[in-house]
Amino acid sequence: MSAIPGLSTMATGWLATWFWLAAILLLSHDVLLAHDGPDPLAHWQFNERQIDQMNLKARLGPNGTFSEIPKLVADPYGQSAAFHGRMMQCTVAEDHRTVAAVLPKQDLTVAAWISVDAPTEWGGIVNVIQDNGEAESGWILGYGEQGFYFGLASVGGDDGNGRMTYLRGSTAHAPGKMFHVVGVYDGQVMQLFVNGKLEAESREQNGSILYPESAPLVIGAYRDRDEFNPLNGRIREIAIY
Repeated sequence: MSAIPGLSTMATGWLATWFWLAAILLLSHDVLLAHDGPDPLAHWQFNERQIDQMNLKARLGPNGTFSEIPKLVADPYGQSAAFHGRMMQCTVAEDHRTVAAVLPKQDLTVAAWISVDAPTEWGGIVNVIQDNGEAESGWILGYGEQGFYFGLASVGGDDGNGRMTYLRGSTAHAPGKMFHVVGVYDGQVMQLFVNGKLEAESREQNGSILYPESAPLVIGAYRDRDEFNPLNGRIREIAIY
């Protein structure tokens, strides 16, 4: 599922399925296996080894800070962090420019293990976004009333003040059920995968990702200049490739 220059859409789809299966193996065995795929630029796991009070220690990339101490929930595959507070979020950077090294300029894959307990129209999983009227920039992996979505703005799709394309999946989330959700962009094609299945695709965007002048990198909430929609659910893992 990595957005690697030169990969065909078929190859990208194969990689998405490969990553989904590999992730299941990792969760089942809790070990790091050798692989042929790309390594993430940033990787966060939400368990007692990585979380200390309000601090999230990244496996790769920058650490995060919770707005309140998260509750850890055990399941057959390990642990996840519950996001249930009215202002609950995990901020990796207040200014995305300070963590530019882990934010892809063009070829982006963002993946998450996520559950949604209460739907909302513009729920956020992880994002660097400004969507203010017709001014739209950045990217977001999130969820709506029924399913998941992936949004992105590019330089090639810019109409003067930025323009987002939102892909919406067909799989409905269910309370407490974990899903593997992946957004992919390779400079030409946007794709949304849910549990390894390609559910939406678009060629509306092209070229480098159009990042906002100012926006935070946030996990567990949709947050831009004038909107804040916290996740009501759990996060087990997030990675940016």
